[in-house]
Amino acid sequence: MTQKYRKDYLTKIKGSDNWYLQFYIKDIYRDLPKIKNNPRWANRRNYLESLKTHDLKLATVKVDERLKEIGIRSTPHKKLSQGSSAYFGVLRDLKVKTEDELDELYEYFIDMRNNSLQDIYETNEIEVLSEEQFNHYDNAIAAIQREISERKNKFRVTPHPHNITLLAVSDEYKADLTSQGRDKKTLSKLFHAVRKFLQFVDRDDIELKLIRPRLISDYVRYSREREVSEGTFRAEVWMLSGVFKFAIRQEYLENAINPFVDVEIRGFKEKVDRFQFTDEMHQAILELVRNDSNMLQLVLVSYYTGMRVSEVVSAKFIFINDVLCFDVATDGGKTKAAKRVIPIHSELLKWLSKRYNFENDKKLDFKDKTANAVGKKFGRVKTKVLNNLKVNKEESIHYVHHSYRHGFATMILQKGYDEIEFADLTGHSNSYLGKTEAARTYFKTQKLSKLIEMIESIPKLEV
Repeated sequence: MTQKYRKDYLTKIKGSDNWYLQFYIKDIYRDLPKIKNNPRWANRRNYLESLKTHDLKLATVKVDERLKEIGIRSTPHKKLSQGSSAYFGVLRDLKVKTEDELDELYEYFIDMRNNSLQDIYETNEIEVLSEEQFNHYDNAIAAIQREISERKNKFRVTPHPHNITLLAVSDEYKADLTSQGRDKKTLSKLFHAVRKFLQFVDRDDIELKLIRPRLISDYVRYSREREVSEGTFRAEVWMLSGVFKFAIRQEYLENAINPFVDVEIRGFKEKVDRFQFTDEMHQAILELVRNDSNMLQLVLVSYYTGMRVSEVVSAKFIFINDVLCFDVATDGGKTKAAKRVIPIHSELLKWLSKRYNFENDKKLDFKDKTANAVGKKFGRVKTKVLNNLKVNKEESIHYVHHSYRHGFATMILQKGYDEIEFADLTGHSNSYLGKTEAARTYFKTQKLSKLIEMIESIPKLEV
């Protein structure tokens, strides 16, 4: 017996015109009176009951009423995507389907589209009962037909029936970044870059083919006039360029150029300089976080390593030549050079020894699981300290978590090392260690000893 399932508890059984209520009987459901007192469901895994109607709209109402009677809370019906979103949303999932799976999906979508139609026998016409359902499944069918056409003849592919839009591609690009394990901060930057660009064009969405170099020039001027910082704007353009590259790679655009490449960004507000924390600030921060092991850990690790917040949260322990180090940005970081190895300072090692057994590939334990949450918490600590020390607003903007990174580099410079020497610790472009898998098993003893020497030159922080 073949069944067609939907996620909202509705089932259509082949050979029957009626809709059915169907769901898996979880253990928590078995104590519900309607199930517990009915021997029919005692040893069954699935609940199946005819709703005695072939009308989809009526079945949707009935299924909600019946679930309430049983005592199960139905999930809200997810709105079906429409138009280009429906088409491209289905298309992206077809590439890994076998031909049999494509045929099965095609039959299913045909059935679902037909469910939205009803014959008016008196006039021999077709009435659309659910325009939303018809639109969604009609576009899904078009996506399958194009995929089948492409597999049969790659050189005579049917053109897309829709023009891909910025939101459609950015959603797909976000899913791709998520599958790569990119952090929430990166995904948030993508969201804000797209949102701000759509605010500029004053539209809810825009077709990618309408985004041309002239429009980007206007966007540059628009952002400059609103005093967007250069660093922020460059990051946004980089994200939007990534969306465009993804669309071209997915063959959603033909003979297209990326208008976000080689954008001239001049005359923007200068980047705010970061100052290293003073000794007084260090002690005030330590005093405030002394009883918060998570924040204290962030402060100490940041001070002795110069890592970014995201790097501290994702760093792993690694032994190299029996030396305990941090394996930083192993899955990629802010820059290509971010992947590196940092020996652990002896004073930091003493503190960490109270919390960890130091197993390879183990991360630091933080109560707040995301770098964004950890960073925001530190921001509140920093603000409170600066307010207590009566630091004025104009000066306080120069102090952020990055001040630890700035201070880390400054302390090493003051010990007589140059920027090229400690680039391997900070992850700047001169770094070449820790960029390959080979670096995890092979490390020049002389180079490692030099890194240890630089790390140990950092003055002890009194906790």
